[in-house]
Amino acid sequence: MAAETDSVDPFYALYKDAGIVPIELLTNGILAMICFVGICLNSALVHTTIKTKSLCSKCNILIALYAFCASFMLIGYSIKFFVFLFGINYLTLGTCFYIQFVPFVGVNAATTLQLCIGIDRMAGVIWPIW
Repeated sequence: MAAETDSVDPFYALYKDAGIVPIELLTNGILAMICFVGICLNSALVHTTIKTKSLCSKCNILIALYAFCASFMLIGYSIKFFVFLFGINYLTLGTCFYIQFVPFVGVNAATTLQLCIGIDRMAGVIWPIW
């Protein structure tokens, strides 16, 4: 039965009951701070696009929607910091799915919007009256 308890990954045995790991907390804390700045700037871009009438063109609205969806992606990156902050080093697959579902939808929407922005800009170059 030793084969069932042994893991192939040596990091699992090292970190599974380690509690708070300072290096993970530091690196993910820096990443969470960068993500927080990105979320604030994306929110400012969305707010500015909504409030400024001259920024209500198709492309600007697509860019604002992209920034909104990218904020969910940034939230997904910063979740690791809070997980490590509470000393949880490994999550079950089901828990990870529920935590990352909204950021996953945000990533997919942002990628789709990025393609739409590119097509809109390409059409604007090919047909200047677009």
